[in-house]
Amino acid sequence: MKNVYLVEGRIVDQCTVKLDEKLPVQEGRVSVMVEIVEPPRPKRSLEETMAHIRREQEKSGFVPSTREEVDARIAELRG
Repeated sequence: MKNVYLVEGRIVDQCTVKLDEKLPVQEGRVSVMVEIVEPPRPKRSLEETMAHIRREQEKSGFVPSTREEVDARIAELRG
């Protein structure tokens, strides 16, 4: 009878899988089946990411600090 262990992990490169936990087995050959459990997110450019952040801040009603407020806080921290 074969022992089967279900463990999640991450593909490090095309030949390496890093498991999230240790397996209760000794070194030796194994058979591995890979199932993608979370689809990779498409990468956004810096401009797209910043635009997304600004939209979310606007939706939440966030009001950014003015330059004067930032300068005053920096001066306060510097003492």
